[in-house]
Amino acid sequence: MSRRNAAGTGTDRRRPALILARIANLAVNAVIILLFAVLIGYGAFSIWDNNRILDQASAQAYESYKPAAEKSSVPFSRLQAMNPDVLGWITIYGTGIDYPLVQGSNNDEYINRDIEGNFKLSGSIFLESSNAADFSDFNTIIYGHHMGKDKMFGDLDKFAEQSFFDSHEYGTIYYGGKMHGLQIFAMAEADAYDFTLYNPHVGTSAAAKRAYLDAVFDRASFARQEAAGTDDHIVMLSTCADTTNGRYVVFARITDSVPADPFAEPEAQQVVRSVTGSGSLVRYIVIAAVLVLVLIILHILLRKRRKRSGEG
Repeated sequence: MSRRNAAGTGTDRRRPALILARIANLAVNAVIILLFAVLIGYGAFSIWDNNRILDQASAQAYESYKPAAEKSSVPFSRLQAMNPDVLGWITIYGTGIDYPLVQGSNNDEYINRDIEGNFKLSGSIFLESSNAADFSDFNTIIYGHHMGKDKMFGDLDKFAEQSFFDSHEYGTIYYGGKMHGLQIFAMAEADAYDFTLYNPHVGTSAAAKRAYLDAVFDRASFARQEAAGTDDHIVMLSTCADTTNGRYVVFARITDSVPADPFAEPEAQQVVRSVTGSGSLVRYIVIAAVLVLVLIILHILLRKRRKRSGEG
């Protein structure tokens, strides 16, 4: 037998093995690409879903309905016409807390529902269901989810810092067709089952009110003791903390005078912020660009791998 025939016979014998090896190599590459695509897709979806939830919780969603002391309350009345459970509006200066207030028949009704009644994980800012809707109780409890990026009551934990507590003292609360002021006087990290603090029915006697304020000051991380007395009506803002039953709670007294907002933006900056929005589009563009870059790099690496395999 000639050498050519022998060589040809050897090649023919090796050809099925080479084909199987290439098929296996392509299968491995396909699996790797598929796994990377699934991981990247899952990561992108998680980022998108998280941003979607945060965007749904944005205070800007209902900004056009916000009442103001110097303006007509007609827009807010339209919001109340959409949902009679809407009873007011709360704003804490220098924070992202700037939302309508609702009150349901129980405390579960608005945990995962917006003020239009739609299901949303961010829920609403809502009053304790057993409190009087006109804030006539000595202590009115207001709940909200602790969310990222200054959404809902996500800024309450900042009051656990002395400098932030000292520099953020005022806000407003609208109810009964009138704008009122808020003066923050205490912050505490409490337990959800501390029924001494979580008491919507303190009572009407001066002694009961004094005992409640003493309990607040006793538990407070920071406090302005001269800012609240037994003749006041107060609100207790509550949100979840890092521990299972932990809560951040901020106390403020309601005032007849409406304080000026020391953090108010000049009108020109408000226009710029309104035009730029929340930046969601920019985030999505960046995410898409990163994903494309990763796929390109992966493609290049797989081509080099196939080339080395072919040379072998």
